[in-house]
Amino acid sequence: MLRPGLRRHFGSAGEWAAIPDYAHLGYPIAEVSADGSALFTKPPGTGGRVSFDTVRQQLLYEVHNPHAYVSPDVVLDMGSLALEDLGGDRVRITGARGAPRPASLKIVAGYQDGWMGTGIIGFAWPEAHAKCEKSADIIRTLVRERGWPIEDTNVEYIGYDSLLGSHADPAVRDQLNECFLRMTIRTQDRKVADAFGRLFPWLGLSGPPYVGTMQAVQPARELLGIWPTLVRRDLVEKDIHVEIESV
Repeated sequence: MLRPGLRRHFGSAGEWAAIPDYAHLGYPIAEVSADGSALFTKPPGTGGRVSFDTVRQQLLYEVHNPHAYVSPDVVLDMGSLALEDLGGDRVRITGARGAPRPASLKIVAGYQDGWMGTGIIGFAWPEAHAKCEKSADIIRTLVRERGWPIEDTNVEYIGYDSLLGSHADPAVRDQLNECFLRMTIRTQDRKVADAFGRLFPWLGLSGPPYVGTMQAVQPARELLGIWPTLVRRDLVEKDIHVEIESV
């Protein structure tokens, strides 16, 4: 019921550019009725768009199972939702169903997970991507020769695959006007993370030709690991304390 016909979503070519007044976007408002229906709109005179397409796209954002979307207060079933575009940045939603709230709550805990070292260098056409690849090989060789204890290495080619990853179109790779190599490492040794970026500046004179630019040597950054888990609801809710004081 979310898709009554063929429609173009917000990210379609040209659709996003037609959204009015990006500089003053109005965030959506949900006017919820006692029967569970809701009217979605936004403050008058603001930019943006509330429509069938924008609402349904937001509804399905990061939803793994539309029939069992788990929140702390209810497990939502979207399978029976009906969206009615009333025009004028107003969309009514009806038909929501819910199951009882889950017995457990999700907790996302953070922990110290080592250090990140970073290096960036860019090259101009011709063969900008190939120059970045060669530079990455050089850096890998230098790291290997030093025997540094590196746990993970990430290589990105900004301008080619830093956003698209494996979906980048190889047909355009060798025609790039410019390309930037960004390499990051994870290590438990802060000194190694600090030293990694210092391998890049000398490539400006002793690496592939036509260096475009490079960032200054960046210091090590501490990494935060994420540990998601479930905990019994009663262990959390019984220990919630709210204090209010005048300032």
